[in-house]
Amino acid sequence: MDWPTHPTFSTSFERDDGSEILIEYALSPYDPGVSYGPAERCYPPEGGELQDWRATDDAGKAVRLSEAEAERVEDQINAMPQSAHEPEGEYL
Repeated sequence: MDWPTHPTFSTSFERDDGSEILIEYALSPYDPGVSYGPAERCYPPEGGELQDWRATDDAGKAVRLSEAEAERVEDQINAMPQSAHEPEGEYL
């Protein structure tokens, strides 16, 4: 699978052995929806689902995780508030 072209994010992750690695991940585009105004113009939030992720060490080398660690990575990302995934700065 090719790495996504939409914004990616990163977070640190502590492995079972206590070492820290970097997790880079991509989410599907997020639309916050509209919850005000006439009912016919309102719709729920969409997107923001985890699309792909990869783990690297300090040197940028890929790290293979155990199944339990991989599950914890996904749980950690999915537990983050949507605001943690908002790009910094403004789009031009």
